[in-house]
Amino acid sequence: MKIKAEQIVLVEVDSIVVNPKNNNTHPREQIEHLKKIIRYSGFRNPLTISTRTGFLNCGEARLIAAKELEMKQVPVMFQEFDDEAQEYAHMTADNAVQQQSIIDFKKVNETFPDFGPDFNVDMLGIKNFTLDISDKTTALDEWDGMPEYDQGDKTSFRHVIVHFETQDDAKEFFSIIGQNDTGKTKSIWFPEQVKMDTESKRYG
Repeated sequence: MKIKAEQIVLVEVDSIVVNPKNNNTHPREQIEHLKKIIRYSGFRNPLTISTRTGFLNCGEARLIAAKELEMKQVPVMFQEFDDEAQEYAHMTADNAVQQQSIIDFKKVNETFPDFGPDFNVDMLGIKNFTLDISDKTTALDEWDGMPEYDQGDKTSFRHVIVHFETQDDAKEFFSIIGQNDTGKTKSIWFPEQVKMDTESKRYG
């Protein structure tokens, strides 16, 4: 199957001519939505221009949005068409085939990453979409079914920072309080706390 697409180039917005036979219409809501997406992530999807007629074949809505955003250039892919029938069919099918796509809203909700509270779901391009987070699992949900464990109050009454001039000073200090210094010890309890047997507490 022959690929009829050439390299993408930047073209002056004002030089692009819309095909007068284009039967696709673009409501104001769509244009405003496109402008939001372009502001957010940039102009990514190139327009298509026919090498046969020089007319815009795909992307009129993006062109309108680009003009209203006062963009000077947009990416364009030039494509070959054998005749008028092929060019007209492709121009119409570009929108018509996309309308046959069905979005699985349940899957969107299940797989939607946590982008934080400031993420605008309008950037997904889905009309009138509201993210349903009621079924999303949180970190606390992972503890459901786990046995209860009371670790008690582990806050200290008081803490001090001790500085040592030499290694010998550190050894003498730990010897006096009767505790072991690994060389990487960052903090200790006094009296020394008995370490918990975590293996016996493992939940299987």
